Amino acid sequence: MKKIIGFIILVSFLMGQEKINFSACPLSVSDSPRDTLSQVSPVPSGMPQILFKKKVIRAASFTGVVSFAGLAWYFQSKADQHFDNYLHSGDPNEMSSEWNRTQELDKMSGWMVVLSQVCSQILILTYVEHE
Repeated sequence: MKKIIGFIILVSFLMGQEKINFSACPLSVSDSPRDTLSQVSPVPSGMPQILFKKKVIRAASFTGVVSFAGLAWYFQSKADQHFDNYLHSGDPNEMSSEWNRTQELDKMSGWMVVLSQVCSQILILTYVEHE
């Protein structure tokens, strides 16, 4: 098996040793040199400058991501507690009340997840450079 693999590697290596003819590719002639760094603005410290507005948006969106995710976890854990109470309760009135509270907390948790995702998308968009 090792001999077969070695043979395949040797043959594929030797097949790749052909000379490539670049005469089919036209050469581009330019009268003026291209400035590839024209888009880059020099900054004394070497780091790009970030606008204060963008810093505030980043801080607010990061805070939103963390806060809304924490609230989603909190509401979901409370919904789980109410669902456990629903499962262990024998009283139909209490079961109905616990079930309604579970649904309400699940919806709130879902909305907190949505808001957390919106904040994370805003945070990501602050890192995308627009020209």
